[in-house]
Amino acid sequence: MKSLKITIKFIIYFFITLWVKAICKKAKSQNGVLLIKTDGIGDYILFRNLIPFYKQHFKGKKITYLCTNVVKDFTSTIDKDLCDEFQYINLKKYETNWMYVFHFLKAIRESGFETIVQPTYSRTHTIDWICFVSGARQKVAFDGSLHNTNRVLQFVTTFFYTQIINSNQSVLFEFGRNKEFVKKYMNIDIQISQTSLNLGLGNKKNSIVIFPGSSQVKTQWNIENFALLAKKLIDKGKYQILICGSSHEYELGNSIKTVFPNENITNLCGKTTLIELAHILNDAKILISNDTGAIHIAAAINTPFICISNGKHFGRYSPYPTEMNVNGVFAYPDVKFYQKEWFEKLSHQYKYESDFNINDIKVERVWEKVEWLIKDP
Repeated sequence: MKSLKITIKFIIYFFITLWVKAICKKAKSQNGVLLIKTDGIGDYILFRNLIPFYKQHFKGKKITYLCTNVVKDFTSTIDKDLCDEFQYINLKKYETNWMYVFHFLKAIRESGFETIVQPTYSRTHTIDWICFVSGARQKVAFDGSLHNTNRVLQFVTTFFYTQIINSNQSVLFEFGRNKEFVKKYMNIDIQISQTSLNLGLGNKKNSIVIFPGSSQVKTQWNIENFALLAKKLIDKGKYQILICGSSHEYELGNSIKTVFPNENITNLCGKTTLIELAHILNDAKILISNDTGAIHIAAAINTPFICISNGKHFGRYSPYPTEMNVNGVFAYPDVKFYQKEWFEKLSHQYKYESDFNINDIKVERVWEKVEWLIKDP
C-alpha cells in the first residue's frame, strides 16, 4: 500500500513538472549553487557544521540553501552567515497542495541554478523533482536508501542527476553519513569529529528540561513515567521542571501537571521559538527526552541528556558514536542494545523502524541514568 501511494504521487509530480517545463523556459544565465537539505531539526543540527566545506568548494559562487521552514529560527539568526541565501519549503504543503508544488517548482526553474547538490541519504522522489525541473547543468546526489521510495522509482530518479555519490553500505550515524558525502564529492579529508552549536557558556540553573512529545506514538514514552521522574527530581533537589515541545504537545505537558501537580513544573510547550528552546537547553542542568531533535541540539551545545528510545533509527540517529564524545546516555527497551556484539545486527534491523515497545523501559532504569548525570554532569 505504501509503495502504491508513492507511485501515484510520483505520477502526479511528473505531470506537474511537465506543466512547469512547458510554460517556463530554462533561465538563460546560470549562476550559483542550490544546496538541498529539507530534513527536520535534528537532521539540520547534524548537517550545519559541514556547510563551510560546501562554501569553500564553491568559493566565488552564490550558495542558496534550501531547507524546511521549521529551522528558519536558526537560519535567520545564528546561522544567517552560513550561506549567501536561504530558501524555505513548507513540506506539508509541498506534499499535499498541488498549486503550491507548481509555483515552487516554477520558482526553482526561473532561478537558473548552475549546480544542485542534494546530500540527503534517504531521498524522496518529491524533492528529486526539484532537480529534474531546475535546468541546472550539474546535479549531484547520494545513491541513498529505499526508506522513502521504492527500487523502481529510485532507479528512475537516478537519471535526474548528472552525478551519483555511492554510499557505504554499512549503517552510519547521520553525522558520519553527511561527512561521507563531503569526502567523496569533494575528495577532501574532514577533521571535525562532532557537531557544535555556539550559544555561549550558558547559565546552568537548577532547571531540568523534559521533552515528552514525539513524531509517533510508538516512540513516545508514557506520560505517567515522565510525571514520576518529575516527582522524583523535585523530591530529590527541588529542581525546576520545564516541559518543552511544540504547540501540538501542549496537552502532553498539562497531562504531566495533572498526574503530579506542582508549582515547580512549568509547561512551555508551544510557547518558545526554536532559538529560545536552544537557549533553555543551554541553561539547563540536563534534558530528558524521547528521541527528538532536542537531543541533537543538546548534544551540539554539550548539555547532558538522557534519550529514551524504542530503538528506531538505531545506529543512524542513536546512540551517538563514542568518537563524537557527547555528554548523553541512551535508554532502550532491550539489554541487547547495550552490548557491542549486537550492535551491527541491531543497526541493520532497526535503522529505519523498530517493533520494540518503548514502555518496556522502566522508570527505575531511566532514574538511575538521571541520578548519574545529576551527580556527575
